[in-house]
Amino acid sequence: MLKIYRSKTGVKYNLLFQKKDGTQVQLEFRGSNREYRTRDEEIQKALEGGKYFKEKKIEVFQLIKEDEEAEAVPASEIVVTSVTDIQAAADILIKDYGIKAKDLKTPEAIKAAAKQANVSFPNVEFK
Repeated sequence: MLKIYRSKTGVKYNLLFQKKDGTQVQLEFRGSNREYRTRDEEIQKALEGGKYFKEKKIEVFQLIKEDEEAEAVPASEIVVTSVTDIQAAADILIKDYGIKAKDLKTPEAIKAAAKQANVSFPNVEFK
């Protein structure tokens, strides 16, 4: 099951979590909604047992039950309909997703970076 967690305070949390096998995982609440998505039950339990969740600074925003066929499809992308120009799209990618401005020099690069960040701007013409 995919769980989407959201920062209720608007803070962009960056948390470091060590899994039982010793792997370190960075949990970054990103995007304009400050969200973190995971299917990993170990990470879900750690988030829900953590300080920020207990203090109600982080919440489970959405649960998505997936069947076997749906699991092969990438997680739902974040759709930003309020943006209508390419520069505003680039600004969001820089501010909310940590993409460097030097990597967003062309419309094609902006479109590719948005796809990589799992964000879409349906009202922007990438020309």
